Amino acid sequence: MRWEIKAINENCSLNKVARLKYLHGESYNTVHSLLELVLQFCKRLRITPDRALASNWKWFDILNNYIEYCLVEKKIARTSVRNKIVNIRQWLRINGVELGGLAYVPHSWTFEKDRIPTREELVKILGLANLRNRLMALISLSSGCRSGTICQLRLRDINLNEACPSILVPPYLAKNRPSNGYITFMTPEAKKMTFRAFKRTTGKGRKNHS
Repeated sequence: MRWEIKAINENCSLNKVARLKYLHGESYNTVHSLLELVLQFCKRLRITPDRALASNWKWFDILNNYIEYCLVEKKIARTSVRNKIVNIRQWLRINGVELGGLAYVPHSWTFEKDRIPTREELVKILGLANLRNRLMALISLSSGCRSGTICQLRLRDINLNEACPSILVPPYLAKNRPSNGYITFMTPEAKKMTFRAFKRTTGKGRKNHS
């Protein structure tokens, strides 16, 4: 049994699309392509076509996320993505989903490159974080340590007695570094936040501090 027949028999929505297309004189290749593209779309959603239609989804978000996935992650040509969306829209429309002007693939697609936040933006972000996350961010930004390394540091690894506080990353945390570990440094702002965290955590029996 060909996969098209199996898909049509298992999904009423595909059966309806195929019958309507054939009644309007569409070719086998046209119907075959539509079914294949709809099934690819539903496979991405990890759901069958009929169950997808029965779900109370915001199709605007679903379709535009699929466009982004095809263009950015899979690096599919824009014309191919447009063809995918046209066929998926037909499947939705024939099965009673009103789309309006949803999921339009533009003739040109622009992207913004990631950039380092400005100091003002970082201040706003840190202002919304709790003490733990703020401390993690400040230490990571100033020392270059990963969050996993920071979480495993002990009190004896951090020297706050100097004007420029230092961190001795022990050998077992120093991946791809010298076998005896390495030293890195924190900013005074990170030092101040570390003192605040120590005041909250010391006396509670914690050995690890982030």
